[in-house]
Amino acid sequence: MTAAGDTPTDDSFKDSRTAGYLSWTQPFGDVWNATAGLSFSTEYDYQHLGLNGSVSRELAQGNTTVSAGVAYADDE
Repeated sequence: MTAAGDTPTDDSFKDSRTAGYLSWTQPFGDVWNATAGLSFSTEYDYQHLGLNGSVSRELAQGNTTVSAGVAYADDE
């Protein structure tokens, strides 16, 4: 048992994380952009892989941007 305020120690505890995110934005036409992304994360007992994509359009002479996108994540 660990007393309040003490840090518990456990020799079997492992926690090391590697993570990354990559995205690409490509303009097409004068007011449109497309973006695609990939994310990943790995730990001792966890893995994540994610994909996403979106499109955006500038309105009102570039003063407003609207966008829509989708994403998928697989976490184990």
